[in-house]
Amino acid sequence: MRERSEPRLSILIPTFNRAEMLVEAVDSALAQTYPNLEIIVSDNASTDGTAAVMARYQGEPRLRYHRNETNLGMVGNWRQAVRDLATGEFFLLLSDDDSLLDPDYLARAARLIQAHPEVVLVYGEGWLLDTLTGERKELRLPFQEVEAGPGVFASRNTVSPQDFILCNVLFHRGLSMELDAFSDPLDLCCDSELFLKLCLFGQVGVLKGMASLYRLHGGNLIKTVQANPDLLAHSVNMYLAPHRLALDRGILSAPERAAFERTARTALMRAVLAMREHHPARYRGFIADLRAAAPDLMRQLFGWPRFQRKLLTLRLRLGFDRLLGR
Repeated sequence: MRERSEPRLSILIPTFNRAEMLVEAVDSALAQTYPNLEIIVSDNASTDGTAAVMARYQGEPRLRYHRNETNLGMVGNWRQAVRDLATGEFFLLLSDDDSLLDPDYLARAARLIQAHPEVVLVYGEGWLLDTLTGERKELRLPFQEVEAGPGVFASRNTVSPQDFILCNVLFHRGLSMELDAFSDPLDLCCDSELFLKLCLFGQVGVLKGMASLYRLHGGNLIKTVQANPDLLAHSVNMYLAPHRLALDRGILSAPERAAFERTARTALMRAVLAMREHHPARYRGFIADLRAAAPDLMRQLFGWPRFQRKLLTLRLRLGFDRLLGR
């Protein structure tokens, strides 16, 4: 097996109105020891003095600051950074409120990529910090240094406290562009969708040790999904699109397919129940769209006794609420 040449890597730091928090993220990127690295801050038309903060970094040869003329939205900012600004073979999305803890993380990732040309995704362990409570949880990954992608794909929702931490994932940029990554501005789960899709195209590299700090707080956009029917409707693509791709590629074993479909079924149940409870006017159309997009998964869902019990309980509760005028 021929080794790859030293890969060029991109750290992309999308930001909006977090000037002071941004400093920690940028400094952690600049602390990386890997030489063939570019760092791009993509400012989504901030109004809080972000440009002045970035002026402190003039003269840093690996760092480039780009300011959007208008706010493109979170997903739009990611898409532009990946497609139009980055030049690396692999890219990492480092949010403006997160940071890298291991200065050798990208150097270790590059060595793994060089040694294993089939790797299309590299990720690592790290800390999750709840900024409201101060509680820190650690993500430890139960995998070997190189894993077959379909196995990682099928493991979705079996790793606690969550499957991965975005700020230490290195995605293959060329393949991500072929897959039209981050093309749906209403899909706030598009990072998970891309992670799963890439698992279907090669091997996954896994680096041990606490590589990053990811902050959970009231401003995390994902918490707004349930309250917005459009965001809720598009969030299920995190499972539907990878499932369709897996079927098209035909590379999952029967147990791998069954494991992922169990996870997708649970996610669909939550979305369907949330739409029924919070956005009843959209419910029938949502179900029709899901039946058209994923008939097999929807048959599984509506034939699942657990879902039927929950749906019945929800209908009864909503009926009582109407009778009581609540």
